[in-house]
Formats: sequence, C-alpha cells, structure tokens
Amino acid sequence: MARIDKQTAFLNILLGGTGREAGRHLSDLAVADQRPFPMIIVQIDTEPRTEPFVDRPILIPLDGGKIRTMKASPQTFGDVCTTIVENYGRFLNPEDIGNGARTIRLLTQLAFAYHYESILRGLRNAILDLYHQGGIGGIIPVLISSSGGGNRQRPANSLAPGPQRSVVREPPDRRSSRGCPANANSVPRGAVCLRASQSDDACR
Repeated sequence: MARIDKQTAFLNILLGGTGREAGRHLSDLAVADQRPFPMIIVQIDTEPRTEPFVDRPILIPLDGGKIRTMKASPQTFGDVCTTIVENYGRFLNPEDIGNGARTIRLLTQLAFAYHYESILRGLRNAILDLYHQGGIGGIIPVLISSSGGGNRQRPANSLAPGPQRSVVREPPDRRSSRGCPANANSVPRGAVCLRASQSDDACR
C-alpha cells in the first residue's frame, strides 16, 4: 500500500478590520501560488461586514438590544460581564452602540461574551472543514490582528492555543471565564483552545 503523506493545514483567524485587510493579501498570495497547502480563513469581527475571500465569517456585532439584555441580566453572561456593567456603564448607552467596538476593548469583551456559543461553533466547524479536505496531519492556528483597537484584545488573547488542550474545551469555571476581565492585563487562557484532532468526536 502506498504511503500517504499528511499535510499541515493552517487555520487563519482574522481579528477586526486590520485582520480582515491583511487576510485579503493572504488570500491573494495563496491563489497566486495555487494554494500550496491546506488553509482556511476565518473572520471574527464586531462589524457585520465580511469579504468574499473569507471562508467562515464569525460576526459578533453588538446593538442596543443586546446591550439592554446584558445590562438587565449581566450574571447570565458571566462575572466579567457583571463587572463591566457595574463599573463601566458610561460606555454602555444602548443609543450609542453602533457597528464595531470603536476601539473600546470592553465592548469587544461584551460581544465575545454574548456570542460565546456561536464563536465556539464557528471555530469547530472551520476545523472540521479542514479535516474534511482529507490528508490533514495537524492544524496550526494563525491569529492575524493589529496590536491595538477594539477587536484585537479579547479574541487574540482568548484564542491563543494552550499546550495539551482539546479542540474546543471550556475552562473549569465557564461562567467566570466567559468574558475577558475588565483588566486587560489578566486575560484567562483557554476560553477557546485550538489543537488539531483526528476525529470529529473530539470536537464535540
């Protein structure tokens, strides 16, 4: 029987507007090189705008209705949401919430908490898309973002893969880790962990 070499695939995660624009060049280069390796492009953004080159958009917009829901029952979305609602209410006027995080990182933190399940589902499906291409021996996640802005802080820290973690595994205390701490210097690791798995069962 002929030996089948497995390839390493790349899960490219575009964060925010800068990530989206960088992804455009990444996609153009991949097409020009005739896609030399398996890859998929995922976009995570608080702006409800995507591009044709994105394979799986995960859009997590906030609006006045979502802010009202979180302010009315913040504990439903975890301790971090409660902390933000109690201490940073001046940023949470439903009438002022538009598209995007407007460089206010705590708005991205709230968006991440509100859309937690859909983010996990989107990342899981992106990983499965890669494995269904066949011949995949492993997946390397690549996070593409700017060093600042509203959309960078929460996803870039929370999506960083930890060692020996499963594809999508919740932390022990999901309610307290669901959002990013209001203190951006103490971001919990492992809210969403990406590690290649050989079977769909490992993603469930």
